[in-house]
Amino acid sequence: MKSIWQKDNYFYTLEPLTQNIVTQAEESLKVKLPKSYIQLLNKQNGGHIKYTTYPTNEPTNMGENYIHVDHLLGIGEKDSILDSQYLIQEWGLPKDIVILSGEGESWIAFDYRNTKEDPLVIYIECESEEDKVIKLANSFEEFLNGLTLHDDSHQELIDDINEENQKSWTTEAIVQALSSNNNEEIVQAFNYLHALKKKQLIELKYITILENKIIELLGNSNEQIREIAALYAVHFNEKRLFSPDYIEQILKVLREDENLAVYVEMF
Repeated sequence: MKSIWQKDNYFYTLEPLTQNIVTQAEESLKVKLPKSYIQLLNKQNGGHIKYTTYPTNEPTNMGENYIHVDHLLGIGEKDSILDSQYLIQEWGLPKDIVILSGEGESWIAFDYRNTKEDPLVIYIECESEEDKVIKLANSFEEFLNGLTLHDDSHQELIDDINEENQKSWTTEAIVQALSSNNNEEIVQAFNYLHALKKKQLIELKYITILENKIIELLGNSNEQIREIAALYAVHFNEKRLFSPDYIEQILKVLREDENLAVYVEMF
């Protein structure tokens, strides 16, 4: 399962989960919680997450086709999904939902309005007289797999690469960034390359660099760097840059890493 929790940021993180806590929560909420959600909380019971963006099929109050997610609630006495009934009453939210994240004018929730198990994941905006509800995913696992590292749209990435930035990203600078152990530098280099068109990547001979560095980063001792490499391998594969043999090489590495195995299904 995809590891999403931020390290060294334990706000919203509760005491370790037990089966008794889960049973009591389901009895209190009168629903069956998704198995994938429980599996995630068994690793850490709520907290801030490192993948903070989820795409939507229509514009949100942010004016873009995505939402920002900075935390997921766990199960406990305070700051948990058990606060759902209070939040529903306080903010006039739809009944029969379980709040997963949010505050004030926007919320992410399990939708139990037509079921008692296997809920959809929805997004609720409270800015209008009638709450706007957007379906995000058919399941929590689908929602989890759809979370990405950044809230920048692809177009914003392209716009940000102005003439000055293009000059600063020399081949040497790209190789240096992707060879570092600095998460931010690695992401910036990947973002620059991802914003280029396939034709530019071929003409500049960057595909070989990408192939070598992705494999190298997938073997990094830092788990977060390995996940960054896996995520961008998926993104670059969407541009149809890689040969079948190279894709199989990536898949072999992903299958052998328990924390990265979830990315296999994205190819």
